[in-house]
Amino acid sequence: MKFAQKYLIIVSSLVLAIFSSLGFYLVRGNPPIKNLVVSGHAHMLEFAFGAILFALALNITKISDRTQKWLAIWMSLTFFGPGALIYAGMTGNTGFLSVTGALFEGSFVVLWLILAYFVARD
Repeated sequence: MKFAQKYLIIVSSLVLAIFSSLGFYLVRGNPPIKNLVVSGHAHMLEFAFGAILFALALNITKISDRTQKWLAIWMSLTFFGPGALIYAGMTGNTGFLSVTGALFEGSFVVLWLILAYFVARD
């Protein structure tokens, strides 16, 4: 397994393990904006599963190992988007969400479009 796939699967697995436990807090917890925490939790799990699928799909492309590495690192940075939702819900501070949403959730979509291009091209 190449570095990019191994890196992204390990990081995503850790994110799944860590943020799955957040669900137990949400059963009884009462953060200031619970809907944001719940949304961030759901998005975090979806992003992690999506990143694992992304890592597996990278394997069928013919792009260089270096490009795969940078795409994998970029994909792991998208976890900051759902993390920002969780942080905003826990603190009640939502002012930064207009930037983090476009930057990180938008990157997730762009990365999948890039991958689709490479898969279709090869």
